Amino acid sequence: MAKRWLRKGVISTISAIALLAIEMVSVSATTTVIKGQTLHELCTTFPLNSQCQDFEAIPLSKRGGTTANCSFNSNNVEIQGECKIQVDQEGLLIHQEAGEGSSRWVRITPQKFNSFVYEDIEIDNVEKTLINYFLFGIAGAASTPKIKLAKIEINYNSQHRNTSTLVVIIGRDKGSELRSQLEKLTTPQVNTPAIPPQP
Repeated sequence: MAKRWLRKGVISTISAIALLAIEMVSVSATTTVIKGQTLHELCTTFPLNSQCQDFEAIPLSKRGGTTANCSFNSNNVEIQGECKIQVDQEGLLIHQEAGEGSSRWVRITPQKFNSFVYEDIEIDNVEKTLINYFLFGIAGAASTPKIKLAKIEINYNSQHRNTSTLVVIIGRDKGSELRSQLEKLTTPQVNTPAIPPQP
């Protein structure tokens, strides 16, 4: 019984660490990192702060879109957290968790896009690796498949023409789908000349 409890505790702890690893992207020493609960405290205390312009008391669970993990970086301020993403004719709409049943939203129109880079990535499935180790030993742990993810880095112009970066970590299938949508959204549309009617 004690061993089972210890095993469960270790798995839960390492799973939490793995989740943090997914959330984190490279951050310079001068960058201020803001996560959900901190953002909620900031925006409820200082609602006129520049980071709180699109802050709303609506939980992320009530928002539509595909679930991912987002990291916004603008002017050396980085906001990380779970998010939901939608692509429509007006561009990319992102709702991001802001703690205490609230969320913030960011709209990136096609005119604001500068570039985006897509990358297939893999991370260790720590929880399943531990389970397979306890069940099948070292061989079982070594044979555990990695988690296949996609990383999409989007550079865009935010307010006052500042260049901002959005990094999205998402499941591989959904990531490929999002890449196709972004390609269509950012590719200039060619207007076909109308054919004059025949006399």
